[in-house]
Amino acid sequence: MTRFIDLFDELFKTKRRGVHLIILLQVVAAIVLTIWALIAKFEIGEPMLYFWEMMAAASVFADLAYVVVSTWQNERIYKYQTWRLIPISPTKTYVANILSGFVAGVYLVIIQIGLMLISLLPLLTSKDIRIQIGDAAHHLKKVNTHVLWSKFWALFSWQDLLSFLIAFFLFAILVYSAVSTIDLSSKTIADFLPEKFNKIARFCIILVLIIVGDILLSNLSDAVNGFLNSLMDPNHASTYGIWISNGTFCIIDIILSGVNIWLLRAYHEGK
Repeated sequence: MTRFIDLFDELFKTKRRGVHLIILLQVVAAIVLTIWALIAKFEIGEPMLYFWEMMAAASVFADLAYVVVSTWQNERIYKYQTWRLIPISPTKTYVANILSGFVAGVYLVIIQIGLMLISLLPLLTSKDIRIQIGDAAHHLKKVNTHVLWSKFWALFSWQDLLSFLIAFFLFAILVYSAVSTIDLSSKTIADFLPEKFNKIARFCIILVLIIVGDILLSNLSDAVNGFLNSLMDPNHASTYGIWISNGTFCIIDIILSGVNIWLLRAYHEGK
């Protein structure tokens, strides 16, 4: 049997190539827009920050592009026998596929942050900026570092930060799971229909599933929120709010993932 970590590693390598392509396109787009802004003499701030601003703007579109590309890659994994014939359970294949897409997304964000920091380096060529950095460093030496960090962390509760990271992870899994549910279930239903009506039927099935899924998820979300709210202390509703949302996401993720794994086991075969 193939180990889970080995399958995860291979899937991550496949999706990492897509990340590199998106980063390349983002950098090229930022360079082109920066040159255009300089030639057209747009007044959009400090000229040395043009590339940073363009990278920041392009990162939004790059992240959206990754969501589309990664969901498409996830579904393609289920289609090909190359992956499906690997001696490992459908459950592990599904989990490795979903997690590798998420980790590749984190990898994309880390690269973007690094490039954004690098794009700020031209500021060091400005004498005024260097003087301001020197003054700031001089003042920081006079400040009690412990007090400074205490005030900083007082603004950001670690519980809030942790709950936000968990919410981000669970929402990403929800997006991947929902797309897989629609894709796998529509293929399964379409396989029982005459071949000449297959494409039209699958389109109609996908449309119906999206509408029904939206209604069910909305009702399920309300039901889970209501149930979790009833368990919480009303005096701490604001504190528990984010955890209630996370609990809702988690339950929906488990349900959708269970449906997807069942479809992969019982009906879906690679081609």
